[in-house]
Amino acid sequence: MFLALDKIITISSGEPWLQCDRVIIYQFQDNWQGTVVVEDMTVPWPSILGDMGEDKCFRGNYADLYQQGRVKAINDIFQAGLEPCHVDFLDSLQVKANLIVPIVTSQSADNSLSTDINSPVKFPGKLWGLLIAHECGDTRNWQRQEMELLSQLADQMAIAIQQAELYSQVREAAVKSQAQTQQLQAALQELRSAQQQLIQSEKMSGLGQMVAGIAHEINNANNFIHANLFHAQEYFKVLNEALELCGNACPEAAEAIVRINEELELDYVRDDFGKLLNSMREGSSRIRAIVMTLRNFSRLDHAEFKAVDLHEGLESSLLMLQNKLKSNIKIDKQYGNLPPVKCHAGQINQVFYNLIDNALDAIDSADKPGELTIRSWLSEPDWVTISVRDTGSGIPAQIQDKIFDPFFTTKPVGKGTGLGLSVCYQVIVQAHGGRIRCVSQVGEGTELIVELPLTNQKG
Repeated sequence: MFLALDKIITISSGEPWLQCDRVIIYQFQDNWQGTVVVEDMTVPWPSILGDMGEDKCFRGNYADLYQQGRVKAINDIFQAGLEPCHVDFLDSLQVKANLIVPIVTSQSADNSLSTDINSPVKFPGKLWGLLIAHECGDTRNWQRQEMELLSQLADQMAIAIQQAELYSQVREAAVKSQAQTQQLQAALQELRSAQQQLIQSEKMSGLGQMVAGIAHEINNANNFIHANLFHAQEYFKVLNEALELCGNACPEAAEAIVRINEELELDYVRDDFGKLLNSMREGSSRIRAIVMTLRNFSRLDHAEFKAVDLHEGLESSLLMLQNKLKSNIKIDKQYGNLPPVKCHAGQINQVFYNLIDNALDAIDSADKPGELTIRSWLSEPDWVTISVRDTGSGIPAQIQDKIFDPFFTTKPVGKGTGLGLSVCYQVIVQAHGGRIRCVSQVGEGTELIVELPLTNQKG
């Protein structure tokens, strides 16, 4: 901020501009007290850089005069009519004479000096500090050109200080503006992410509600079938017994029954009808199991945390993606013995759905037979691990750290939103206090590993 004083004011040698024992720049702080921020001096006079002590005689009216541009020249501190306290203060600094010029920032263009060196010159501004020349060895009769020189230097310093302060303010404003811009960009990104995730959650919630409705209607229809199968089997037994009774009681009827049996193959019907009823019963039970699986998946609209069987969520997700399970994809399920896990069942089902869906897409894009492996095990005390691995083309190492970022996707345009794994990360890490990571190698496939605590404290 300041030009070096030894470059401007020669003290000891060379062609002097202002030859004196000490020159200082004094900056005001609180209550018109301050510190010496710049100093140049000659030996043997002591340095007063920093805190040079308090001048108890310096009052606000003095500051007003300097603020208006007063230049104060003291040829002899003991003969200048100064207050005793001020004389003592200057004497303690070993000063015999001094020349004081104000450093006023934001001043007007009229900086001319008055003919009376002790009279104020009206030019408004802020009194930043003082430029002071000390004569320590003897008294001194200050010359007009010396006062003009020091005043010009003070003006240059005021301009430099003002420019430095303006530059600092501009930099501070730029930094603040940049920070605000970054905050706005981050907020916008979070808003976009939240909006897309809300849409995704609504889609999954709508899917869950639709599945729950379909499951309910299928279950109602199946209940009629399942409930009447027992009666159908009993009626079949009664008809068989009636035919046998008729044949035994009436020989003529027996002959007719034999003829009908040959024409309609009643023996085959009797033998196969029981098997048909058993198949219908098995099919009805299978429908009931599918309905139960659909109901488990439709927990998406349940907000409470409950202890659930994670394997049910995996099975229901596989069922929902049944249309993607092509004949060239092998499913390998290696389920361990897991205890119930306290979690938000609907959200965890959504995670399983997204992971399996991505894995099936990866296998399909590889355009060759593949395998989907789903494993579960108790990884450490009070933690369970679920692994979903595909034999797709894999994810390059340089982008593996980005796959959980919102809107990042490796799928072609129109194939993915970049929200599936982002939602998984939020559900597992933020909502359940768990962990999720990716292990992948190009050409070898990808494994997504989810770790969950058995008892979630957030629930």
